[in-house]
Amino acid sequence: MFLEKLKAAEEWANRNTKTAAVVVLVDGQILYQWGDVDTKYISHSTRKSFMSALYCKYVNDGSIDINATMADLGIDDIPALTDQEKTATIGHCLQSVSGVYHTAEAESDFMHNLKPDQDTYLPGTFWIYNNWDFNVLKTIFEQETEKNFYEALKNDIMDPIGANFQLSDSISWTPTRSIHPAYMFRISATDMSKFGQLMLDKGNWQGNQLIPQVGWRKAQSMVGMQKFMMGTDTDICGGWLPMKMPVPICQTVTCPLDPIRRGEQEDSGWRLSLKGIWYLYTLLTLT
Repeated sequence: MFLEKLKAAEEWANRNTKTAAVVVLVDGQILYQWGDVDTKYISHSTRKSFMSALYCKYVNDGSIDINATMADLGIDDIPALTDQEKTATIGHCLQSVSGVYHTAEAESDFMHNLKPDQDTYLPGTFWIYNNWDFNVLKTIFEQETEKNFYEALKNDIMDPIGANFQLSDSISWTPTRSIHPAYMFRISATDMSKFGQLMLDKGNWQGNQLIPQVGWRKAQSMVGMQKFMMGTDTDICGGWLPMKMPVPICQTVTCPLDPIRRGEQEDSGWRLSLKGIWYLYTLLTLT
């Protein structure tokens, strides 16, 4: 019955969307897939979940102090941050509650104009989808660990889960709106599904704890996201990009793959998990 629904979903998607690839895992095994599952697509905002996961190891070993402020770290921008903005911590940036409303890379004017005025909210008191927070995490990661982000991603996560990720899959970025670049890369639906299974298993890959459990506990002990995120209890370090939104494919049209209740919309796809089932939906994007 479930396979019949998946087939119906494939037929619906092919008729109604520009679907690039779909991978469905059940307990780590591929149940169903279609499309160009091994073609590498731009990560877009899914990159933020990879950064979140990568931070756990270095928070756990003491290389990164999530309570360190932008002032402590010597982090600034052009134009300069205000004194209030410099009190934002790494933890605030991981939660997207820094209160820094600077222009950011990979952010349109429309996105920036949604932000409040500078110093409207104290750090840690107001959530907004903020690419400045997400981008500065790469600057901080490389400064504090003395490691290249892409090399660490490959060595700490991609290689251990058997992903076909090469350093050449990273995308260079020339900053024009902020000194902190976005950290894009290319990844296939197959490899994204492996990462999804890793996260579904709380950082454990075939008995190897790639993302430390203590990292998850630290994340859960931080400021509760339910204050900012429509009632969710989303993890930060070792968790998904801190967002919870309705899934448009099952909300605005008749979708044969139902019921799905929890999910996360991304520029490059929808990622949904339900009782051990991992469903990755990748929209066709420019490569």
